Amino acid sequence: MSHVEAWVMIREFARHGLRRTDMAQRVGGARKTVRQDLAAPEPPRDTARPPRVSTLAPVKASVQPRREGGVYHGAVRSREGCARGDDGQNTMRRV
Repeated sequence: MSHVEAWVMIREFARHGLRRTDMAQRVGGARKTVRQDLAAPEPPRDTARPPRVSTLAPVKASVQPRREGGVYHGAVRSREGCARGDDGQNTMRRV
C-alpha cells in the first residue's frame, strides 16, 4: 500500500471515529505517522529517491585496471595509492 493510499484510509477511519492506535494497526504504520497524516492538509507525494553516488567513484579509475591485472589485495593497492598521493584509506580500495 502506498503512502497516499494509507493517507486516504486514515482520513476515512478518522471520519468513522477510530482511535489513532487502531488506525495505525489497520494501515500497518506507527501512531506518529497517523498523527502526521491527519495533520497534513493534502496527501503526500510518492517520489523515488535519487540514486546514491558511489564512495568508490573517485578511485575507481585506478582500481579497475589493477583488478584486471590480477592485483586483488587491498594492502598492495593501498601502498600504490599512497605512493600516488591518495589519502591512504584502505577500505575504499577493497572492492
